[in-house]
Amino acid sequence: MPTPLQDAQAIFQAATPVLKIHGVGGKRWRRNVASGGRIGPWLQGSYEVLDEKAWHRLEACLYLVAGSDLRIRYVGISRKRLKDRWRVSPAIDAETMAALPERQIFHSQCWKHIEIESTTSPGATFEVRAIHASVLVPLLE
Repeated sequence: MPTPLQDAQAIFQAATPVLKIHGVGGKRWRRNVASGGRIGPWLQGSYEVLDEKAWHRLEACLYLVAGSDLRIRYVGISRKRLKDRWRVSPAIDAETMAALPERQIFHSQCWKHIEIESTTSPGATFEVRAIHASVLVPLLE
């Protein structure tokens, strides 16, 4: 019988690679909103969307975040689409409040952990994979 860790790895392997986070750094940024728990400041992330179709797919999914060692760091769900949980937001410089030229990637629960790991392990990368019910249910059965 597989262990929960083996089950999680099987789900990760069956999931579609959607985002690659190459690292974090640079100036701290924040969202251009008056208040709230998710305004920042955060480090900027270098990322690429690996699968545009999966990124925009309007369907609930389970998503998993793994480091370059393929060890899973975070698991979450999106009730609508992955792009809604891994937001790309307009950003302002946290010190000067000037608008940044590029929108910034962010995840409310996961980003601080990515920042910490990137600080303690320079060069750390992360991959976000998504799996939808049509693939997940047969895998679990």
